[in-house]
Amino acid sequence: MEQDVIERASRGDFKAFEEIYKAYSRFAFSVVFGIVGDRDSAEDVTQQLFVRLYDRLKSFRYEARLKTYIYRMAVNMAINEYKRLRRQRKRLVSMEEVGHLHQLSDGDAVGNDRDKELAYQLLSRLSAEHRAVIVLREIEGLSYEDIAKTLGININTVRSRLSRARQALLSAFKEIKENER
Repeated sequence: MEQDVIERASRGDFKAFEEIYKAYSRFAFSVVFGIVGDRDSAEDVTQQLFVRLYDRLKSFRYEARLKTYIYRMAVNMAINEYKRLRRQRKRLVSMEEVGHLHQLSDGDAVGNDRDKELAYQLLSRLSAEHRAVIVLREIEGLSYEDIAKTLGININTVRSRLSRARQALLSAFKEIKENER
């Protein structure tokens, strides 16, 4: 994204901000959805992210690329939303969700839906921190260095979180497969 567009948007130029939105909204949604796992919540968080971004562009210092800045915002906001949803889900499990899980276990879903459901089940068993590094590395394809910058952590912390997250995913996968027997 050109600095000119960012500067115009920071001065209130809606057309310039629309360019930023069009360039990064799908990407931001993808990051948020990967962490949150709920489409409606991901849409809400993405919308909140761009409202916040609009307010914060005035103080954007160009120390990092705008995409990295948006990544960081998306990850932080998604982790907060994931934690909120997790607390909420612990308190209440709706009958609709239970019915959906029964349909999946009865074999009514096609393979791709099963794969998505399995991926969601596996990711939902991870802590927010582990989930974030897995999504950024395995789904978004970021380098270890970019993940470290995005999350504001040391590159060795990225490596250890990824290792622990992969171990947790493998254990969860084995557990799910054993329960299917």
